[in-house]
Amino acid sequence: MRSQIMWSEAQRQAYIQLCEMGEVFFGIDWPQSSIKPRLDPLIVGPTGVGKSHLVRSVAERLKMPLLRVSYGEWMVTGGRGHPTLTVVRDFVNASPKGIIHIDEVDKARTGFQTDWSIYTYTEMFFLLDRNIAPAAHKEKDAAALNRKLKEDYWVIGSGTWQALWDTMGKRTIGFGPAEESHEDRCTGITKLIQRKEIIPKELLKRFCSELVIIPPPCETDFELAADIFGIEKLAKKLGIELDYLQAVHSESGARWLEETYGSLLMLAYRMGRSDLLQLRPEEPSSPEHPPFVDEGEWDPEIITE
Repeated sequence: MRSQIMWSEAQRQAYIQLCEMGEVFFGIDWPQSSIKPRLDPLIVGPTGVGKSHLVRSVAERLKMPLLRVSYGEWMVTGGRGHPTLTVVRDFVNASPKGIIHIDEVDKARTGFQTDWSIYTYTEMFFLLDRNIAPAAHKEKDAAALNRKLKEDYWVIGSGTWQALWDTMGKRTIGFGPAEESHEDRCTGITKLIQRKEIIPKELLKRFCSELVIIPPPCETDFELAADIFGIEKLAKKLGIELDYLQAVHSESGARWLEETYGSLLMLAYRMGRSDLLQLRPEEPSSPEHPPFVDEGEWDPEIITE
């Protein structure tokens, strides 16, 4: 089993939050509950912070099958290809419980001009409302399918909402006051979302009001990640000093780590240091900021998508 390394504080907090919500959702005795608890989370974070990989890690931890669908890949019913709602129905019928991850929900908004966009928007909201059985289904079968989807299938949404991060600007999101905690950053971002109405209300009301915020990584996150993955150690052996402030400015997220690692390996090759090409990471040398690691062998993987 590959260890899932949460290399930023935001990833670790989101992982813990989602695992707790999932444990509660799958632990509910739905027939005995007189009110439906709202436990569907909405993950908000820029490209490169690891939203999809985060959901996969949570599904593995909860030992639940996972289906990921996205707005950009959506196939409407009646169109060419295998309709997305049919894929969802097959997934729900195949397992007693599971997780459905709807990615790119930030692209689902009103004001579309094409029939395809309108149909996709409508079908995505059908799924969020747990009402995906077609009219051709027998009424009893449709009710059973929708009930199973409601009670046994946890729905997680995620999106980028790039306008949010553009509004905040590099200085605010990347390296605010040193004493600012992760909770303070997330609170500020949530207030901005509400004030600017960046996420449409018709979408927000279908998820928990407590958003799962994954802000861009800060200098400390990049420094810890470079330590975790052995990038800092490789750089020192090559006489290179890594610029973590530049990593923040790049707005590349984990891709900065991958690109930096690749560049260092190329430099080692050109310098004839073939011994460094096989350099393996050691246990992190920063015990005060340990990564959140699932059970398994030490085999780190950078979470990017």
